[in-house]
Amino acid sequence: MKNLEHKIAKLNANLANLRLEIKEIFGRSIQDLQSGDLIEKSLQIGDKVPNFSLMNSLHSKIELGKLLENGTVSVAFFRGNWCPYCNPELRLILMR
Repeated sequence: MKNLEHKIAKLNANLANLRLEIKEIFGRSIQDLQSGDLIEKSLQIGDKVPNFSLMNSLHSKIELGKLLENGTVSVAFFRGNWCPYCNPELRLILMR
């Protein structure tokens, strides 16, 4: 986990090198998230996740309930390969 924290700190430090218009886009995105009631609506530690289904990367429908029949499930919200924060977090999850 320390390695992930280090990588995120490094990414945050590098934000200073971004072009101004990109920084402004990031800033607006952060403000949008903070101004909504996202935190209040989000699952908290210890909450049970409602059952859901979705398509996986192989275009097959998967259902949380079916996966749980085989044991613990980790859910990662991966925005895409372009996301500098998602990649190191996903690598950490996959290494567990």
